[in-house]
Amino acid sequence: MPGFPLQRIRASAGSGKTYALTSRFVTLLAGSENGRKGWQGILAATFTNSAAAEMRDRILSRLKEVALKKSSECVRGDAPLTPDLALERLDDILRYIGSLNVSTIDSLLSRIVRMGALELGLSPDFEPVFDNRECLGPLWETLMEDMQDDPETGFLLRKACKELLFHNSQFRGFLAGDLLRSKTLDLAALMLEQGISRHASDDGLDQETPVLSSSDDLAALAQKDLEHLRKTATRLQKLLKAGGLSANKNFKEALEACERFDGKGKALDSSYLAKPSLDDCLLTASKGHAGADAAFAYSELCEAAECVRTRGKLLALGNQLAPFVQLAEKIKDQTRELMQREGRVPQSLIPHLARYSLEEASGVSAALCRMGVKIRHILIDEFQDTSRPQWEALFPLVLEAVSKGGTLTIVGDVKQAIYGWRGGDAMLFEEALSDPTLRAITGKHGLHEEKLPMNRRSRRVIVEHNNQVFQQLADRPNAESVLSALLPEKTPKNVLE
Repeated sequence: MPGFPLQRIRASAGSGKTYALTSRFVTLLAGSENGRKGWQGILAATFTNSAAAEMRDRILSRLKEVALKKSSECVRGDAPLTPDLALERLDDILRYIGSLNVSTIDSLLSRIVRMGALELGLSPDFEPVFDNRECLGPLWETLMEDMQDDPETGFLLRKACKELLFHNSQFRGFLAGDLLRSKTLDLAALMLEQGISRHASDDGLDQETPVLSSSDDLAALAQKDLEHLRKTATRLQKLLKAGGLSANKNFKEALEACERFDGKGKALDSSYLAKPSLDDCLLTASKGHAGADAAFAYSELCEAAECVRTRGKLLALGNQLAPFVQLAEKIKDQTRELMQREGRVPQSLIPHLARYSLEEASGVSAALCRMGVKIRHILIDEFQDTSRPQWEALFPLVLEAVSKGGTLTIVGDVKQAIYGWRGGDAMLFEEALSDPTLRAITGKHGLHEEKLPMNRRSRRVIVEHNNQVFQQLADRPNAESVLSALLPEKTPKNVLE
């Protein structure tokens, strides 16, 4: 809607969201600044090539209809176009069709990365690869070949196989190769993504930030926690004796168990290691006579026991994961050379590389200069399927546009989110336009909400049936009972919270 820098359109299935988005695009076309080429500053992004092609066709068709006076849109005010202006815009676009900025989000982010490819140490004609395992696979093969001459790699592989055999519930059988490969390559890709996002080095690909320590470091940390627990228990024992305090028999046993605890067993399950105060652990004659030092030592003991209970489990899991992480580190360290040599980049890295490029000093203005356009208006379709890395990569462009008097329009429906398997986060549809930095620019009244609730695609009987079925899920208890019936029996209860 003109006059609002931010617009969110909630579009139910079959409600005409493509028509609404096309109308918004055409309206912006009619009012585009900077003469005949101002339309190049309008950017529309969606998720599939077919959707992008459909939007381009609809834009051209709408302009053609108005130019040939076959549409009354200029009268309705939906798109304030005169036939002469529509003909002018249509002529410009057809002459420079490659400059019509309607594309998928993936291709847009790839384009941004290509603009800064040399600074990133990449070839500008790199090929995005959607399967991380396929892209990083050659490095795994190299790792296997080097195992014969590298004792450390051989040791890590044997340890990783052992962890799969004895601690991984997903593993079945005796051949661990495929699961070992996939788990290691997935970790390597994740480490690359996190490293780029943290800007850990000067060029976005050489990352030296460790994700996990070695098994020895983890074991040392666990041992340090155990030593602290044992020393605290011994100190409290001495303070109780020095103060002539009589402890409950079960509390005495818990203290003795803490003094010799080696990380195994259930000694820390005692309720006497989580009481509100030391008095709750003493006999009646001693209650109220404990000094401040003893009370503090008991509080410290409870904290030490809780630390061993909780962090101990995490350290044990980390120890199981450590050999995979160390193998992934070896693969990650060779990724840059592979991408330069093969000219292939994991698609999951593209949003992070794009964000890195745009967040550098003068990154946005430099990228737009290379693109040869001045983006003023951004429209994003199917926003409910946008991932957080994608949104974070686009955000600098959005800020640049809105701060210069431009607009952002997002269209979506959280009920139609289908790209969760690729990181799509439907909650972004509700959260993105509430970003404090964005709202500081647009003001608290800068957001316009619009709903398209009418399904124009399906027959009435289908719509009524679906409404009758799914309205029952609006009731939380009903929704929880249905979900619990669909989930496996051993699903943790907190999944439903």
